[in-house]
Amino acid sequence: MKRSIRMLSFLVLGLVGTSVEAGPEEDAAEIARLLVGQDRFDRILEENDENLRQLLSRGLVQRGVAASNFNAFYAIYAEEFSKAWTGLARDSTARYLLEELDPENLAAIAAFYQTADGAALLRVVPGLSSRVAKIAQNGSREAEARAFPRVLDRATAMGLSLDPIDN
Repeated sequence: MKRSIRMLSFLVLGLVGTSVEAGPEEDAAEIARLLVGQDRFDRILEENDENLRQLLSRGLVQRGVAASNFNAFYAIYAEEFSKAWTGLARDSTARYLLEELDPENLAAIAAFYQTADGAALLRVVPGLSSRVAKIAQNGSREAEARAFPRVLDRATAMGLSLDPIDN
């Protein structure tokens, strides 16, 4: 009942475009659609264009075929690959959300993403995800540089030492 009233209030205010009858599966699928944008996969493909072209070319040779216009064939391949990749990621995300969140949480999150605040968050999520990925990828050296002095201090306090290795 609360969900129906909340959804009705969003509809009256014109803030939501989803069905009042949406169940957990639909809510999870909608959240996954909003969180997993195909543009992200398109960017990954663009960033790896040369490698993917080589892989596709080798794959065609292994099949004993050649494309009459490789660039046009590759454009079709990249588009379809991106769609398939996006679909798999969305399906996986939706399944995860269904496993981890109860129906009320899913409904509330789906409704939130239809608000101005939710839309604002969705606009920054791709940049945030990219930033976190870069930190994870490149941050290990900096993390090691920050952590190692503390490791040495703690180890020394415990009576541990680093001894030279005899070659």
